[in-house]
Amino acid sequence: MVSKQQSLQTDENRGLVSDQPVNRCCDSMADCCCCRCLTAKLRVVLIGSTWGLLTGVERAIILPTLWLYFYNKFDMSAAVRFYGATLAAFNISALVCTPLFGWLSQRNYVRVKFLLIAANQLEIAGNLLYFVAPQPWLIFLGRFVAGVGAGAEPPLYADVVRVTTKKERTGVIVYLLLARQFGLIAGPALTLLMHPLRYKVKKFVIDVYNSPGLFMALLWAVHTIAIIAIYPTISHSRFAGGNGDEVAAESTDTSQKPSRSASYDALHEASSQVAEAEPQQQQQQQQQQQEDQPSCFSMDKMKLYLKIDTFAMLFVTFSSYFNLMALEAVLPPAANRYFGWDEFNTSLVYLGAGILVIFVYLVVKFLSAKFEDRLLLLTGICILIGAYFWNFMALIFVERAKPTLYITLVLLGITGHVIGMPFTFALPESLYTKSVPVGEMDIAQGVFRSVIALSILVGPLIGGSLQFVPWLVFLSMLVLSVFSLLLTLRAYRSLDYPGEATEDEPQDNAELPTGNNNGSTGGQEERNATQESTS
Repeated sequence: MVSKQQSLQTDENRGLVSDQPVNRCCDSMADCCCCRCLTAKLRVVLIGSTWGLLTGVERAIILPTLWLYFYNKFDMSAAVRFYGATLAAFNISALVCTPLFGWLSQRNYVRVKFLLIAANQLEIAGNLLYFVAPQPWLIFLGRFVAGVGAGAEPPLYADVVRVTTKKERTGVIVYLLLARQFGLIAGPALTLLMHPLRYKVKKFVIDVYNSPGLFMALLWAVHTIAIIAIYPTISHSRFAGGNGDEVAAESTDTSQKPSRSASYDALHEASSQVAEAEPQQQQQQQQQQQEDQPSCFSMDKMKLYLKIDTFAMLFVTFSSYFNLMALEAVLPPAANRYFGWDEFNTSLVYLGAGILVIFVYLVVKFLSAKFEDRLLLLTGICILIGAYFWNFMALIFVERAKPTLYITLVLLGITGHVIGMPFTFALPESLYTKSVPVGEMDIAQGVFRSVIALSILVGPLIGGSLQFVPWLVFLSMLVLSVFSLLLTLRAYRSLDYPGEATEDEPQDNAELPTGNNNGSTGGQEERNATQESTS
């Protein structure tokens, strides 16, 4: 007998969509040519990659000019008062709203497409405020509103999990991170193109400092049109409440089968068992209904994130993003103090690092098809430990009289950091999605993105405050990486997730989570019922 649990596990391993083109992807544009040519999987990944690209571009073109925007348009006091608060405003609003978007999607209160459209409107509004701001506090407000829109990643990435198999998920996550990295590289190039820009409309001046707001508002508007045109409707009900229904179905089957061929006494006994099982079934249904209530802080769900494999991946993710942001915060002032570097030298380092990161991501994509994710993750963490220990020792014994030698040593350590980071970005995220049930993926992605937002907020704070003792920053990064290694080793056995779909496994019978969800779900249930009756 094919049980419902086996069906759920098969769908999770296979992904919820097939590789066949989906004819209906949206309600108002169901007959568009692009929807007939692209699979649902490709459309979700396309929207996710362009989302990452735009977030990378926005970060790379706004952050370098924010201080000068305050200073040139207003005065030094405005820059001092609002610069740090504006940087924190974006991250704090994203940190607060990330779990909210995941919760809304988990409870099916709002479809993911509408959540993404609403988030893009917030991005547009925030960037337009940034563009026209006549007062410094409006720049602060604009970045805060844009940060609210940036918190919509959980439902998007949860859909990415639903449309991919466990086998291919690491590669897809690498593609999403690559798109964001391309945005980070394109940002400085766009800033150089905007540098000579200066138009005056009456008293309003459009220059390199406020034009990034207008530019990003236009890009997010184009992205909104793309979401409306091609983003599919992914069914969330396939994994919701499966356990309770499964228990009820199995109880009914086991109680009915003996009654068909048994004697009168056996039939009477089976009927008594059914009568006794009915209160238990009702209690199970009540418990399932309580679990379906909009409460995401139950103890059972808290235990899900305290499992050793899940907690280890959350900690590794926090450590990785914290180390990245702390390094970006401490490197410019430390390099200026010890080596006399200006922004040009630092920009060259960032440019070289960005190009190297892209190459390493491609290497990770290739290696993930040959080796286990958990083994590659350990390799990346070990590389980071070596890099941070190298820079820690170099900065302790740094001598300004020998700048060439120590610049070379520091650059070697930064190179190790750049090589190790893609491993600790892509692989923990992939392993995390495999450790969490797909039915809880929206809230789980909210937790995961909140951890990232928290590390992005704390990393620059620690790195910037300890810029006068940069070796201490690298020591803290080293300690976090060592703890990440220990946790990963402790959870190593748990990070082996069996049941991954093979390349030869047929995928033409997967559910098509599009427009008419009821029809597709009903057809699958009829096929399962037929198989159960025949068995």
